Amino acid sequence: MELLLLEPVFKQMIWGGSRLRDDFGYDIPGDNTGECWAISAHPHGDCTLKNTEYKGKTLSWLWENHRELFGNVQGDRFPLLIKIIDAKADLSIQVHPDDAYAAEHENGSLGKMECWYILDAKEYLQDTVCNPLRYAEYLSFGVVSGMVSCVQLLINREIVHAMGWKFQF
Repeated sequence: MELLLLEPVFKQMIWGGSRLRDDFGYDIPGDNTGECWAISAHPHGDCTLKNTEYKGKTLSWLWENHRELFGNVQGDRFPLLIKIIDAKADLSIQVHPDDAYAAEHENGSLGKMECWYILDAKEYLQDTVCNPLRYAEYLSFGVVSGMVSCVQLLINREIVHAMGWKFQF
């Protein structure tokens, strides 16, 4: 089977930048592009297939009509949203609900668990890695693994968290 290529969805944000174009070569809509939804079947940004017999169809359509391409996984909606984030300013402090709370109070949405993979934060993390107390202070909300240039954080539901402008995800 041929690899399915997706046309990403871009989101402009007040805190966004231009690194999605400058570093990744994407044709972004403006210099305040904060998010590239690289794999998404979300109602607010559904990726379109760029190739194969499904060219022009959305990822949500493919999920609904060809579940065999996803291993016949059960579920009423596509379970992933993969983003590349460019934050040139600090983002707000957040906490995401679990599935039960989200279903009741967020129009039937799912809860949100995040996994961050930091692509670029060398100067910032160099200081935190060299000073274990600062490292723990900055990253204590998740599970951390990796090297200075590639740190992974797992942020469970109901955990307070925020993203700083010196990170690119």
